[in-house]
Amino acid sequence: MMTKVKKKNDSIVQVDDHSETFFMTSNGQYIHIETSKACDEDLCGFYITITGRSGEIKFSSKNEGVVTVSNNDIQEIVQLDDRIYIDPENEFYGWKDSFYYSHIKLLEAIKNRKETAISTFEDGLKAQEVLEHCINSYQQKQYIEFR
Repeated sequence: MMTKVKKKNDSIVQVDDHSETFFMTSNGQYIHIETSKACDEDLCGFYITITGRSGEIKFSSKNEGVVTVSNNDIQEIVQLDDRIYIDPENEFYGWKDSFYYSHIKLLEAIKNRKETAISTFEDGLKAQEVLEHCINSYQQKQYIEFR
């Protein structure tokens, strides 16, 4: 593994953030997720490929706002909507706008005094419980089963 940050607070950094996970769904579909801050600069960015039985969806932050959809032998290029803010280099498309829209939804909820799709405290608690379950399962060397 490469180390992108050599020193931090006068201490030598020996590893950067890196995670690679493999999943298999209950119907046999494989999922591979890799996140890293320790890769070569030319590899940096956000990439996702979703492969199904009859097609594939691909996105790369290197292809500004373009999604490729392949279904059998037919390939379609989909241009995503324009952004309000320009994302930092190598960040995924719409990252900066996501904060803007979250603030707009919160302000609308306050102004109109009605519920929106904003996450609740209970949502955060559920996420923390899932993380705790993952940590405990890892420490006990048990498989994690999601239903």
